[in-house]
This record gives sequence, structure tokens and C-alpha cells, in this order.
Amino acid sequence: MRRWGCGFLLLAACATEREVQAAPKPEAADAGTAMVAEAPPPIPLEQVVGQPTGALPFRITWSPDGREVYYLRARAGSRVSDLWALDPQTGQERRVLEAGEPQKLTPEERSQRERQRVRHRGIGRYIWNPDGKSLLIPRSGDLYLLRDGEQERLTQTSAPELNPAWSPDGRSLAYVRAQNVYVRSNGEERAITQEGLGKLRCGLAEFIAQEELGRHTGFWWSLDSKSIAYLRTDSTNVPLFRYHDYLTPTGRQIEQEYPRAGDANVEWRLGIVPAAGGETVWMQVGGEYLARVNWMPDGALAVQVINREQTSLKLYRCDPGTGEGTLLLEEQDDAWVMLHRNLRFLSDGRFLWTSERHGFRHIYLVDGQELRPLTHGSWEMRSVVALDEEAGLVYFMGSRESLLERHLYRVDLEGRKIERLTKEPGWHSAVLSPDYSWFVDTWSRAGVPPTITLRETGGERSRVLAQSKTLPDLPRPEFLTIKAADGTELSAMVLKPALPGRRPAIVYTYGGPTAQLVADRWGGRRYLFHVRLARKGYAIFTLDNRGSAGRGRDFSRAVAGTLCEQEWRDQAAGVQWLGSQPYVDPARIGIWGWSYGGTMSLMCLLRAPELFSAAVAGAPVCDWRDYDTAYTERYMRTPQQNPKGYAASSPITYVDRLRRPLLIVHGVRDDNVHFRTTVAFVDKAQRKGKLVEMDFYPRAAHGLGGPAMNRLFYSRIERFFDTHLGGK
Repeated sequence: MRRWGCGFLLLAACATEREVQAAPKPEAADAGTAMVAEAPPPIPLEQVVGQPTGALPFRITWSPDGREVYYLRARAGSRVSDLWALDPQTGQERRVLEAGEPQKLTPEERSQRERQRVRHRGIGRYIWNPDGKSLLIPRSGDLYLLRDGEQERLTQTSAPELNPAWSPDGRSLAYVRAQNVYVRSNGEERAITQEGLGKLRCGLAEFIAQEELGRHTGFWWSLDSKSIAYLRTDSTNVPLFRYHDYLTPTGRQIEQEYPRAGDANVEWRLGIVPAAGGETVWMQVGGEYLARVNWMPDGALAVQVINREQTSLKLYRCDPGTGEGTLLLEEQDDAWVMLHRNLRFLSDGRFLWTSERHGFRHIYLVDGQELRPLTHGSWEMRSVVALDEEAGLVYFMGSRESLLERHLYRVDLEGRKIERLTKEPGWHSAVLSPDYSWFVDTWSRAGVPPTITLRETGGERSRVLAQSKTLPDLPRPEFLTIKAADGTELSAMVLKPALPGRRPAIVYTYGGPTAQLVADRWGGRRYLFHVRLARKGYAIFTLDNRGSAGRGRDFSRAVAGTLCEQEWRDQAAGVQWLGSQPYVDPARIGIWGWSYGGTMSLMCLLRAPELFSAAVAGAPVCDWRDYDTAYTERYMRTPQQNPKGYAASSPITYVDRLRRPLLIVHGVRDDNVHFRTTVAFVDKAQRKGKLVEMDFYPRAAHGLGGPAMNRLFYSRIERFFDTHLGGK
């Protein structure tokens, strides 16, 4: 589920006045609970939705020779990005490529690119040739080559080139066009698959893989550059979801292959074909989902597949000549298995693996049948950053010091010593140089915007690459631990109101599996909006309920079988604590969130109206039968297997209990959580005589785009809570 995007107001019912309780009037100020004598001025909404920290670098990489750091950076006040490079030794920065204006397209080309979600945003991506002498720049659906400062256009076709990838030797380029895989060498291209047509696609990741499995490609170069493994999918049995573009005169219909919970997924086969073209050898492995594909140092293909229940993840070694698969490892879990991108092969056949089999996510070195932990303890390794086989070191991100922090570490292949490489408390991400001697460190804290620094690995030398604009007087939230009804400890944080007395409070939630909101890191636009509200006199509260990331297997699997059930109960425990604080009026507590957080906001308002006085639900799943297979079934199996769980987990089940103010916000073009699920909820509410306020965005998908719409969105939330919680 994507975690994240008011224009028109729709009064979606004609409820009687007594069904919607008016917000209590603010109580008189209590001198004993005053926060400050005078609140700082609110942060302007223009600053919230703009570029308050400045145009920071993103998509950071090292050149293959390690001499320069490359990155994209948006122009000031613009969404168009240029390509830049910096010399870490001298600190000298240069613009490598300036984005031009969008090319003019024919109506046919524009329609094709819209269907493939190809947009012009300046330079959005760049791909190094392994030889280090050129860069591939995908732009507006076509491919350009940048060499020695000169830009050469490689393709100009009506259908866009998707997922371009260099061969490891840098001599060939592969991409998908019109549902087939092409290889370009020596200025000429050829299709190495021909079956892609209609419901058959070659080399492309299906919707479910991209949306829920973290796999965004459907082909993989062999290490010797002689072969390509590719995925062929058949979506004949996948149901279509249809929605309309109401901004066209005829209401153009848009069709999307979208398997809802219990529906058929794509059928797939994995094959290997020579890069020069030829016969395909099909791999003899199967499963509901193809999760990951990697080439092994000995030329075999490593394939990870999972069953539909997602309780078994199998890693196979496939012979590229015969397709025969040999099981190397199986990961099992009664609730669900964890997918990851941390498989790394050593030249001697051993490999790194990640597992929660001992309660927390850690790195294991697999040698034949032996799995030896390199990290262990009641904390989580989050991701492998790099493997330096020559030095026998694994670099990874983890939370060994604190659940609230994220640091870069390294551990030897014997698992004897873990060394922390990032120093400052807070949240770090790292990009290592090719020789592992330097890394780019992006660091922030709650209330402290990001700083990007070049650091010597294991040394003292450093150079600031980019620093956020100074934002004075930003408060840090107070971090705390709250006990749930059964005594389970839950992480939370609160921004106290900047006005005295018992003040209204707003809970911000996401709550979905694998997410973590309570952390010592920069909160971006949402944090600045919350500071704005705190300066107006609201308390802002966030709690990570069970199911959240970072606390180990048992904590995350507590939600298996139902969604939003245990979660709303944990949120209710947090709100009971919040309402007991001297600076909060327990009769004026609202809640808001987006996507899963929108669903959680609905559930909290409907299940605990005695605790929550109003809610804003952004892009909520109102009935889990309407959401996709892989995500929903991972946690609840199919509706046929678990009808009671689906009923208990869906807000639409509890429409009768709606008696508090509710605002739902949704994008009409949302292809993730369909607008239809909100329509179904509002329809049932209307038939029950319930009032629902609604903002819908005709151009928006699952996220809102651009400062203008975000300004409308945040101002609408603010007005809603001011009205119904008595905020001033």
C-alpha cells in the first residue's frame, strides 16, 4: 500500500442535527497549564507546501570511479530537476545537465505516455554505464545518452522505453517497449521477445509486484552480459476495474487490471534468452508471486517465490541451460513472511540473507545448510547497504542504539564485531562510494531538517554537501512510552500546544503494518503543518500501534487475521492517556491520516466516538474486499477464507455508529485505493441518514500533486478541525 495527496465540497447526506454533536466550547484558560505567555506566529501555509528547507539533492550516486558524487536537484520554486556533480576532495560543484522544456507530443504519443504514467519533470532519473564514461537519461518516455557533455537521443518512438538497464559490460542496453524486451548494441536494436501482445507482457513487473512486493522490473541481465532472464505474464483472468476521466467531454473510461482480494492474479513464467536473440529456456519453478530474481557468481539464476498465503518464501537455484530448480532455502511463518532486498552472493557460493526467525530482523550468512547470524539482539537490522567481500565487511542500516534512530553500521563476516559509523543521534541514510572509503550521509532529527554530508568511512574527515535552509524556533516533540490495555508498551510522541489551558488535540496516524511514524527524524511538510497547528493551540499526538515496524516479529504479527482492529484499540489507549494530560481537553480530540491512516481515522471515529470528536480520512480503504490481493491477503487471507475478519476490519461495517463530524478526502483517479470505496461508504451513510463532508480531487491519484492542491488540502483540514474542535 502506498502511504501517500480539497477542492470541491460535497455534503454527502441530509442528517438530522441531533446526529452530529456540536463541539464543546473551549474552557477557560488554566494558569497552571500554560505553555508559553505568547505563542509564536503560525507557519504560513505557503511555507508548509513549498520548499521550506530549500532544494536539497536527491537520487544521490557515486560515479563508478568514485571521483564524484552525482545527484538531482530541483530548481528553486520549481519541480523541474537538473543533474549536478560534486568533487568530494575540493567541494567544487558543477551542473552536468540542465533540463530542457518538455517535448511537443502528438495526441497519440501523449495518450500512450499517460497510459504508461510517463511524465516530464525535468530529469527524474539517470543511469550510469558501468564503464563510467556515459550516462543514460530517460526523459518523457525516450532515452538520451550523455557523454563528454554532449547529449545524444537514442530513441524517438510513439511507445515509451521502460525500465532501461545497461549490461554489466556496458556494451548493450535493454529496455521494454510495447510489452516486449529489446536489446540495443552498436547503434542497432532488436526484440528478443515477441510474445508480448494484449494480455501477454514480457519484461514488465505486474501491478501487484510494483505496488505490494517491491519489485519494479521484469528482466535481469546475466553477469557475463550474454543472457537476459525475463518474466512473461498473462493477465487474461485478472478482473478489470473501470473509472472515468470526468474532465474529458465524454467522460473517457480508463481500464485497469486490478485483482481485488480473492480474485485471480496474473499467471507467470520466468525464462532465460540469449541477449543476441534465440530460444527461451523456461525455469522450472512456480508459486503465486515471483518475488526476486538475482544472477549468481557461478552463472546460475537465484529465484525467490512465495505462495498466495505468503507464509512460505522459497529461494531456488536454477540451471540456465535446463531450467531445473534446486531449493536452497525456505523461510516460513504462520502469519506472513518478510520480503527483503538483502540477498548478496559471495564469490565462493555463500550468501547473505535476512530473516526474522529468531524474533527480530537480522543478517545471516548462509553456507550450505548452515545459517549463521551476523547480527542479533532485540533490535532490527533494516537494510544491507553494501558487501565488501575483499575486506570481509557488511555495511547495513539498523536501530541498535534506539528504536527512534537509524544508523550506519558494519560487521565482519564472522559476526564478531559491530561498528557504528554514523555519530550524531537521529536518523541517517547512507550511500557508499565504490571503494567503501567514503559515504554520503543524509541526517536529520525531529525538528531539525536534513543535512547531507560526505564522510570518510571510519575516519574523521567530512564535507557538507548540502544543508537545509534555517527554520528558526522549531519545537522537538516529546517522546514517550504508553501502555496499551494489556500492558504492551507503545511508542508515542507529542507536540504540546503553544497556548495555555486545556486545548484541543489532533491525533495523526498511519498505523499500517511495516510503518513507523514515531522516530527522531525530520517530518517534512506534515511536521511543519503540525507545528502550525500547535502554535494555534492544538496538541499533536502520534502513536505507533501494534503492527508497526521496528519492534520485532511478535509486535508486527499481532494484527494477523484482522486489520485496524488491534490498531484502533491501541490508538484508543493512547488517546485515553492524552486526554488525561493537563493541557488537553478530552472532549475535543480529532484524528487524521492518509491511505491506511485514513482507514484508521475512520475506524477510530466509528469504534470509539466517546474518545474522538472529529476525523479527516484521506484516501481510506472503506471495505478491504475492495483492496488488492497481495497486500490484503498477506494479513487476512482471502474473503472466502476469513469473512468475519474482513467484516470486522472494514469501516463500512460500522456506518451505523457514525455520529461525529467526518471529512473524507479522495482523488478521483486513485489507482491504488479506488475512489469507489469512498463512494460506497458515503452511499451507505446517506441511506442511513448520516452526514459526511467530502473533498474530491478530479486530477489526483493516490497522492496530491503540487503546492496548489496541497495548500487547499491542508487549509481544508485546518478549517475542519477549527470548526469542530473549537480551535482558534
